[in-house]
Amino acid sequence: QNLAWRTRERSVEFDSAAKRIVSRDRRGEHVFTFAPGALDRQSVMLALARDLAAGKRDTLTYTVADRDEFGPERYRVGAEETVQTPAGSLRALRVERVRDDARGRSTINWFGIEQGFLPVRTADRAGWRQLRNAVELAHALRRVRGQDQDQDQDQRRSTQRAQRKGREERQGKSS
Repeated sequence: QNLAWRTRERSVEFDSAAKRIVSRDRRGEHVFTFAPGALDRQSVMLALARDLAAGKRDTLTYTVADRDEFGPERYRVGAEETVQTPAGSLRALRVERVRDDARGRSTINWFGIEQGFLPVRTADRAGWRQLRNAVELAHALRRVRGQDQDQDQDQRRSTQRAQRKGREERQGKSS
């Protein structure tokens, strides 16, 4: 991830032959005992999408390696909701990560029903700060559907409006 003035690099290596998982970041290396079916933090979204598409609901649990932590992560599948994105109104399933600690952090993802259960929106609240990211699907969907390139310009304008709105919301919360 590039954040204005710093770069973060992370990696997770799963080595079933050596029976270990190695997580690396700028703080160092963390080694865990290999567990079949374990995921890294990016793969969890794919596993959630797969399981939602297969009709799984209620609480889903995955074993995840992330930085210096390794263990179960639970996700509660909620109701279907309509979410607003730059791609328009989308029917989505709400999925909230269940955390056992009391640090005030919550993460909610919405997975688009007509988009093959791809994540279409994320809300992450960590104490005082809230980040909201709308995943841009319209561009990819237009290409898949073979619509003409004139609509790409509409997508760029929509993206710029969404980015501008996000900046304005952040500026309003910081003042």
